[in-house]
Amino acid sequence: MTVRHCVVFSEKLPLPVVCITDWYISGDRLFGTAIDHPKAAPNSEVMTSTIVAQDLANNTVTTRNTIYKLEKPHVPAHPTAP
Repeated sequence: MTVRHCVVFSEKLPLPVVCITDWYISGDRLFGTAIDHPKAAPNSEVMTSTIVAQDLANNTVTTRNTIYKLEKPHVPAHPTAP
């Protein structure tokens, strides 16, 4: 297994694992800042491929191409008052 920052490659995992910050889910896509994604510029804003599984208890979202480890979620600039 090779670890490079938040990206994990392993013969046992069929997909790369990438950390994502400032994330949110809209529809069937995950949006946020990917940390060292193997197919994107470092720390770039991404819109993922279609989500195929969510495990929010373990902070992971699996898309068709990548497993995302959810770090800090997106916080709106002006939260709605209760």
